[in-house]
Amino acid sequence: MPYRTPAEMPEEEEPEMSDTLRIWKMVLITGVSGLALILAYNVFSTLHADQTAILKAQIESTPTAAQAAQARYLEAKALSDRAMFEQMTKAAEKK
Repeated sequence: MPYRTPAEMPEEEEPEMSDTLRIWKMVLITGVSGLALILAYNVFSTLHADQTAILKAQIESTPTAAQAAQARYLEAKALSDRAMFEQMTKAAEKK
């Protein structure tokens, strides 16, 4: 016969949560989860927009892009001038 027998620890019973407390806990968890999702979306959206703006600025700052922009400007100006001269010619023919 052993000198001592090990003592058994009494099992702690977890107190039951009331229904009201359980409902408020779920509401709080749902609200915090919703706010976390909204915040995560806003952060992602901002980062994506900033990254897109930086990429666009990098592309537009290259010499090739500057030449292409100048070529588009000159083409648009030539078309505008041509339309203006055609309009002037039609107006002169009507007189």
